[in-house]
Amino acid sequence: MANRVVDILRTKYLYSPIHYEGMQRVEKLEIPEQALRELIYNVISHKDYTGPAIQMRVYDHSVELWNYGLLPRELTPADLMRKHSSYPRNHNIANVFFKAGFVESWGRGFKKITEEFERANLPLPTIEENGGGVMAVVMRKVNKAISDHVGVNVGVNVGVNVGVNVGNADVLKLNERQQFIIYTIKSNPYVKVKQMSETLSVTQRTVERDLAVMQKAGIIRHEGSDKAGIWVVLEKS
Repeated sequence: MANRVVDILRTKYLYSPIHYEGMQRVEKLEIPEQALRELIYNVISHKDYTGPAIQMRVYDHSVELWNYGLLPRELTPADLMRKHSSYPRNHNIANVFFKAGFVESWGRGFKKITEEFERANLPLPTIEENGGGVMAVVMRKVNKAISDHVGVNVGVNVGVNVGVNVGNADVLKLNERQQFIIYTIKSNPYVKVKQMSETLSVTQRTVERDLAVMQKAGIIRHEGSDKAGIWVVLEKS
């Protein structure tokens, strides 16, 4: 179940920005994957199964994960981020997770989550009791990060080229999807349309339209064959 949830999030809802470490291509999920799995394991093992199903909501700026069943009276939401004893609601599930190696030890889950988020330099999830259950809220900043990255590395340099190429027409203002495409091309010039469409969760035709618009405006160009060519972001000379 946890694997399926993570796979769906990766392919349809979350970004995995591409970068290179030497010759190695790296695609890290925007939310630390081990921490995300730990949150999923936590809601499965602590859910009160007499109530409604586990719920997850993915927004532009956050991901919310909720399970029915309040915290034990010995714990507050703030206690979860500190060293604390474990009070598993479902002992059989918790025991299976431990023996299968999904969790290292009871009561350490949120410590591991904290370590993963701090290592990734991301804000820690917030935990609150809500609607008869416990909700973990993970803030997303990938959209802002991409915009900032593109703005610094692309925006100023591309502006002059766009103005020259479109003549008297309005200067092309890149939308968020087009900014992400440029960011991806800069990270991996060999990226394929299919890869971009899967990452953005849009059709290949949508990506092709964006690429055509940006090529016409002189922002990018494609060199070589369709199968083996590369994308080039045109910088200010």
